[in-house]
Amino acid sequence: MGPEEIVRRLQQWPRGLAADHRTTIRRSLEACRHIFNSPRVVMAWEDPEEPWLIVVTLSEDDFTWREAEPEPFLPLVNPSMAEIAFHDSGKSISSNFRDATGLREVISAPIRGATVQGRIFIAEPKEVNEYSLILAEMIGLLIERSMDYAVALRTST
Repeated sequence: MGPEEIVRRLQQWPRGLAADHRTTIRRSLEACRHIFNSPRVVMAWEDPEEPWLIVVTLSEDDFTWREAEPEPFLPLVNPSMAEIAFHDSGKSISSNFRDATGLREVISAPIRGATVQGRIFIAEPKEVNEYSLILAEMIGLLIERSMDYAVALRTST
């Protein structure tokens, strides 16, 4: 996947926000899964207004949203990797989170929004190259912006 293909795939990124932030997140994860030709994407984040960790998983035929006690899973990744995108065999992921989600080979990027802090985990990506981490960072940014906007809309009404 070269620069032209990356641009073409990013042009397919969902536009606008749905009234339901679950729909916005699902659309974003579907786009991410497609961009990396990945069988599964997992996203986990803390909502400052709630006492739990939200874990969302999307595969071709399944979408799950669950709220979990955060303590067994935090930090989600090795603190030295917390602020960067990485590609590895899962060794940088919290062992409890890795076991609970079945994550092994992943590309992961931080989500550092104003209202949410978390990570996206792209499981077993079929296309990994020199652009993958940059692309993952961009996707993390797109997701965090969508989530921040969704929270802003929800709190302003």
